[in-house]
Amino acid sequence: MFNRNTARQHLAQAPAVGRIAQLLRLALGADKSGEIVAAVAALKRTLEAGGLDHHALAAVVESGLSASPAPPPPAPDFDEDGVPDWRSTAHYCRHHRDRLSPREAIFVDSILRSHRDLSEKQAAWLWSIERRLREVRR
Repeated sequence: MFNRNTARQHLAQAPAVGRIAQLLRLALGADKSGEIVAAVAALKRTLEAGGLDHHALAAVVESGLSASPAPPPPAPDFDEDGVPDWRSTAHYCRHHRDRLSPREAIFVDSILRSHRDLSEKQAAWLWSIERRLREVRR
């Protein structure tokens, strides 16, 4: 479902990341089987609520949390009106994926894999994501 980098990004953005860590500590630190089973069940529910599963969690653990940062996005290409093309904008958004929601990250990844032009609705969403990312930086 997730590759290691995608899983790390989605898990790091999960609103319940503190809860996931707490449940892992509880499950691995408990010495009573009932506590272990309850903690693991709660962990599964928490992951599922965030749209994740045990494969995503394992991918994060497997790859480690000290991965090197992503390379900077390529310099934007501009059209004849001086507007950056959508692919450059999508690369910019992907570079700042740590500030994207899981839904936005999936959207950006999917349009970058596509060989088609964006629909008006997709373009509007992409520009709104980019605008929000740039406003936060100021």
